Amino acid sequence: MDHDRDSETDLQSQTHPPEVEVSEDDPYSHYLSVWDTEESLQERSRAVFLTIQGILITGATFYLESNKGMIIFFAILGTLAFLEWFFDSLSRSKRIAFLKWLIMQHEQHGFKERQIFTSLAKLGPRFTYRGRDLCDSSEFIGIIRSIRHMDNIIASLVSALWVLFISVALTPKFEVRLFGDWLLSIFGGQ
Repeated sequence: MDHDRDSETDLQSQTHPPEVEVSEDDPYSHYLSVWDTEESLQERSRAVFLTIQGILITGATFYLESNKGMIIFFAILGTLAFLEWFFDSLSRSKRIAFLKWLIMQHEQHGFKERQIFTSLAKLGPRFTYRGRDLCDSSEFIGIIRSIRHMDNIIASLVSALWVLFISVALTPKFEVRLFGDWLLSIFGGQ
């Protein structure tokens, strides 16, 4: 019977992480809270961007064979939305990287920064923090690259789709009768 209780306790310790107590004078929980908020905003921004791009690409698809000018119009809207999202996403990624860097500094060196929002506001374009240029730090750049990985994939795919649509729009009508025929010709079809 005692053996069953011991194995149950072992199972609970494996499935539930130990509770971490954070005191009021320890900014760790505050770092995590702000980081979680920024990360959530980044994900929501990405979802909104993909939704807008999906709507614009769907709109452009309806005009593939009838009105090439509308494809260019949708591509311009898609490019403007892309640029807005890309630069906003880059800025937010740097904020997330800074917060992750603060968490790492706290975990490794017991670093404590009380004024996170003031620090974020004062960072500037080169992300200078307390006289240190974080953009020159390989650790900070590594954090940004890991955060930007998914955004770079999304940016590449969306750009490729719009290049495809613009190439269809700029192709003379006698060369492309139907979008399906055009795709077949790319892959060696009739």
